[in-house]
Amino acid sequence: MNSKGLNVTWLNHKLTNCEIDLNTTNRITFEIKKINFVPGTYYLTTFIGNHGSPVDWIPKAFTFEVIEGSFYKNGNLPKLEQSIFLTEFEVRFD
Repeated sequence: MNSKGLNVTWLNHKLTNCEIDLNTTNRITFEIKKINFVPGTYYLTTFIGNHGSPVDWIPKAFTFEVIEGSFYKNGNLPKLEQSIFLTEFEVRFD
């Protein structure tokens, strides 16, 4: 969730068709390969459920700040209200 309360991504083991046995699993790891946030404050909420019922749920369990950088190599960034992510793209004129 960003500082405006907008969910920016959702990770769930069911999206990858894997099943978790909570009786034998000691650790669950989600590895995010690449995500390009615009500068701002972000919050991570953790939720573990069992058949849809909360087992462990911590809203805003972790907070992190994305600082302004030079993603596009020219110092330009979209305005905060224009984008949630910074996107790698090319422009071609034919």
